[in-house]
Amino acid sequence: MRIALWVSRALYALFILYSLLYFPMMSGFRLSAPRCEWTFGPALGVHSLTNYRHIVLLCLFFLLTYAQLPGVRHRMAWSFAICMVMGLLAELGQGVSGHGHCRMRDLIPDAVGTAAGTVLVLLIRHRFARRTA
Repeated sequence: MRIALWVSRALYALFILYSLLYFPMMSGFRLSAPRCEWTFGPALGVHSLTNYRHIVLLCLFFLLTYAQLPGVRHRMAWSFAICMVMGLLAELGQGVSGHGHCRMRDLIPDAVGTAAGTVLVLLIRHRFARRTA
C-alpha cells in the first residue's frame, strides 16, 4: 500500500475514533443508558430536513469515506452504510453522555446528506468519464 494511502487511512481512523468519543469525553465518560427520542410524526420528520448541519457533515463524511475505499467492491454502498452507522452511533453517543440531543429523526438529514454525497460522486465520475471519452 502506498504511504500516502496508509497515512490517509490512519488519519481517517483517528477521525472516526475521535468522533465516536467526542460526546463521552464531553461528559467526562460519565455514561448512562441512552435517553433518546425514538418516535416522531411526519411533521417532525419533515422539520428534521432543516437540520442543514447534519446534511452538510454527512455529505462531507460520505466523500471522505468514499475516498478511503479505492478498489473496494460496492464502494458506494459501503460508504453509504458506514455513514448511516456513524450517524446512528453519534446519536447514541449523545444519548449515553447526556450532551446533545439524541433524536433518531436526525437520521433523516443524515441519509439526505449521504445521498447528496452519492450524487456528487456520480456527477464527478460522469464528468470525468465524458472528458476521457
